[in-house]
This record gives sequence, structure tokens and C-alpha cells, in this order.
Amino acid sequence: MKNKTENILAGMDIGNGYLKGTAVVSGSKDSIDIDYQSVASLAIDPVSFGIDPDNKTDVEEAVNDIFNCLDASFNTPLVSDRYRHIFGRQGIVHYPEGVRQFDVTLNRIGKAKDELSSILCLGTIAGIALKDYYTKNGELPSEDIDVTARIALALPIDEYIEEREAYPTKLYSCERHTVEIHNFNVRQNTININIKFEDVAVLAEGSAAQIAIVSNGAVFIQNLLNEAKQLNSVWEPITADDIIAGDSTVGIDIGEGTVNYTIFADGTFSPKLSYTFTKGYGSILDNAIASIKKETGARKHIYKNRKELINFLSKEVTGTKKLQREVADTKIAEQRKIFANEIAAHLSEVLSSVGSIDVVYVYGGGANAMKADLYQNLIPIVAASNPLAPILYMEKDYCRILNRDGLFSCALARSAA
Repeated sequence: MKNKTENILAGMDIGNGYLKGTAVVSGSKDSIDIDYQSVASLAIDPVSFGIDPDNKTDVEEAVNDIFNCLDASFNTPLVSDRYRHIFGRQGIVHYPEGVRQFDVTLNRIGKAKDELSSILCLGTIAGIALKDYYTKNGELPSEDIDVTARIALALPIDEYIEEREAYPTKLYSCERHTVEIHNFNVRQNTININIKFEDVAVLAEGSAAQIAIVSNGAVFIQNLLNEAKQLNSVWEPITADDIIAGDSTVGIDIGEGTVNYTIFADGTFSPKLSYTFTKGYGSILDNAIASIKKETGARKHIYKNRKELINFLSKEVTGTKKLQREVADTKIAEQRKIFANEIAAHLSEVLSSVGSIDVVYVYGGGANAMKADLYQNLIPIVAASNPLAPILYMEKDYCRILNRDGLFSCALARSAA
């Protein structure tokens, strides 16, 4: 039987904290949204028996949440081993010792060279193909699925400058990257997804977000502006049309591993003026973990990694863990104040090179958590460049997916060209 062939178009924001994406598959009416922690736990000796394909309830549950339970190995030169990797939440919970997460320390190797980028990219595309097949057919595939992928990705600004050509080249370097899915006890042992990359666009992190903001139009920007005016009446005369007409903008993209200051000058992204601060919200969590570890008695707790801390913070606190949560919240709050001062100081340095600006946008996965400590710190710094330049802080539910939306728009535009 001939393998099933699928064309996948996707924008994937492979963040240090979460992978956010949107994809469409040929022949499908609906898009697939992706949002899971950027984790693939190495499972050298996995305890897994596979789901019986005839158990429709369990199969559907796994397929619907595939990015948080994908059990995959890789046959590609981009991955140095053939071990199985458990993705997302299941990897964190069941294989905490094997967690692979992006390094957010100062001595990091960078996302472009980190093997985890390839693991997450290929695993996500395989998950998309599996979800689409099951949705269309109501059963698991009995043969390989061959995928042709057209995608848009992003890199931190400093890496974008150095790696924007080499990064996609490695994806093109192999005619076929095979992802072997082990979640199901199928006749052929694994469900194989064979991936070929037809087009790979690379943008700078933050630049895609600004494209998405402007594309949302005047009403969206006016709503942000109305909220900003409640915090600073000096911006009262400014309208959405003023913002859209502006050609000098700054985006502060607060991620888990970096803060990218994305500059558009004369309406065009400027890599030269833009800047990456190699510290992100993940550094706050790592520093908080180190501080908690130094506590004594009941206040002390050992977190294996920041993903475990994030998982703990996402749950409702029970009576026996109230003190653990209180200590974590206190330590994180202390680190947020330090980080807010650092973000503001780096913005001051950036603006000294840029000159007068029209607007500052703040977004990214860490933006919402930083707003209370950061916003007031930014106002006098921006006012020194242009008192009438408003600071537009993205809404809570939207700030973390702007890069995703911009990347998907880029992928769509390139496919139509």
C-alpha cells in the first residue's frame, strides 16, 4: 500500500518555555493549535506498553493531547541518538530525571545549535500529521505518513543574525527525517512519520509579533491604547491611527530564556539596532529554586528543574503544600523585582541608540507575570525618548501567542507567493 502523503503548513514559535504553533494540513478545513511546554524527556528505559488501537477512548485521549504525551524516537542526522523521548507534561511528570529543556544560563549554546530544537520541531510536525489523520479517518494509520512541510520559525535576535541561514539548511540537509511514534501497540510496532522540508523561513523573535499586532488593525490597537491611557494621561491625545502611521517602534519580547528588544526603524526590522538580553523569566525561576534550596526545615524544597516548579505553580494548592507554595511565591516575587529593573535598564541602553520612537509594545510568555513590577519602571525611560510614545502592553491571553500568529502569517504568505 502506498504511504499516505500530507502537506503541512505551520508557524512554530519554539520558545524556551513553551512551543506555540498553528498548522493547517492539506484537505483539512480546521487549523491545529499547538501549545505545550518545550520539554522532551529522555526515556532510556521507558515503562510503556502502548495503547491498544481497539481501545477507542484511550486512543482518542492520547491523540487529542498528543503534544503532552508523544512518545517518539528519531531517525535523522539532526538527533544524535535513537532513544525515546516523552514530550510535554507526561515527560515532566513521569520522567523528571530525563527532562531536556533549553539552557537559559549565560553559557548557553543557543537555540539554533541545541538538538532539542530539532527534536521539538520534528515531534510537533509528527503530532500534527497524526492528529489530522485520526480526525479524518477515525483510526490510526497502518502505513507510514509522508509529510512535506513548509514552516516559519524564529530565533533570538543575536542568533538570528548569526544563524538565520544555517538553521534552515540543517533541516533541508536530509531528504527524509523519520519520527517513530511508540504510543500505540500497532501491528507495525511504531507509527512512522517521514518528514521532508520544502520551505523554512526564519524570523527574529519579536519581529513576527509586531507584524501580528499591526495586522490586527486599528480597533485592536485602540483598545490597548485606551487601557494604557488609564495608567498615563499624557498619552490621551494619541490615537490608533497615530500608532499605525508610526515607523519607529520597539517591541519588548519577554521569554523564558531571553528578552528581545525588537526595533523597527523607518518601518523595517533593524537587526543592527535590535538587541537580545540573555536572561528571561526562566532565570527568575532558576534563581528562585536556588534560593528555596538554601532554606531550612519545612521551608526547604528541592525542585529538579524549573519545569517541575512551573508544573507545581499551575496546580491548586492543597493543605499540606500551602507553605511550599508560599515560599515559592515569595522567592519568585523577589526575583521579579530584580528582573524588572534589569529589563528597564537594557531598554534605556537600546533607546539611547534608537532615538525618538513612536510606540513600545510589550509581549511574550513572561510579559503578563512581569506587568505589575515592570510597567511603571518603563514609563520614565520611554518618556526620555518621546513623552507621547505610549507603552502598549498586550492582553494576558494574547501576549504569549503573538509570535505564533506572526510566524503562521509568514508561512501562509510564502506559500502563496
